[in-house]
Amino acid sequence: MALPTPVLLNRQRHLLSLLDALGGRVSNMDFQKLLFLYSQEEVTPPYEFVPYKFGVFSFTSYADRRKLVERGLLSDEENVWALIDIGRRAVGTEAQPAVTRFAQANGRLRGDALVADTYRRFPYYATRSEIARTVLRGAAGALQRIENARRSREAGLLTIGYEGLSLEGYLNRLLQSGVTLLCDVRRNPLSRKYGETVCTADLREDGSWVRMYPVPFRRLNETKQYRKFDWVECRLQRHTADPRPETFRPVDHSELQPVGHLDTKRGWGTGGVSCSRAQRSTIDSML
Repeated sequence: MALPTPVLLNRQRHLLSLLDALGGRVSNMDFQKLLFLYSQEEVTPPYEFVPYKFGVFSFTSYADRRKLVERGLLSDEENVWALIDIGRRAVGTEAQPAVTRFAQANGRLRGDALVADTYRRFPYYATRSEIARTVLRGAAGALQRIENARRSREAGLLTIGYEGLSLEGYLNRLLQSGVTLLCDVRRNPLSRKYGETVCTADLREDGSWVRMYPVPFRRLNETKQYRKFDWVECRLQRHTADPRPETFRPVDHSELQPVGHLDTKRGWGTGGVSCSRAQRSTIDSML
């Protein structure tokens, strides 16, 4: 009895077909570069990319990778993209002509030669690379084009929306505008999942940071609505739906209880917490 063909998104089919045409097993860095070059040749690119430490990177492709591994179409190996039999069956026996042509023209490119070719052809995507000077050693013209592609950073305030943009498209718009610090400002703090909630940046007594979310602040009893710099007692548990390791959620919102307040005058007063350095999220930390 024939197994049913897995249902795939069009971009996932492109990804699996390309991996199959390249031999079914490609290192992480090489496959990102080859998937990028292939996407640039398509009228509607299946994936978008951002400049990264080693050239180009697609967050969406890695999200798809996790899904394809879970479905048993890709092997769960840390350093390579590897197609397995079920994945090959999902691709089918007839290769897409564009994929075949690309693999024939670029399939032998690997390692530094592949990285250098990508940097020469698409200098913007090398603007955040940590290895550009190594792989392009002696190529002064290529390095200068990368430098020219960097956006100068001038002080200013910009606004941006994200509707209709992919994550990569959104980040590229920020980077190409020279934005280094992103502030998420909402008229109403509404979540489709949790309703009106807030997230609180907290310090434990030992000085470690915690992000407490979600907190239905307006719906809390007035006696439990803490102020800025209040000490609050509550039980916390890791927020398994949030990948950030500092994110915790209250076990029971009714247990939230302000128990004291830090005096911010006179050097934060008695019992204040001192921090060695300010911590902030920037566009750099996202990439």
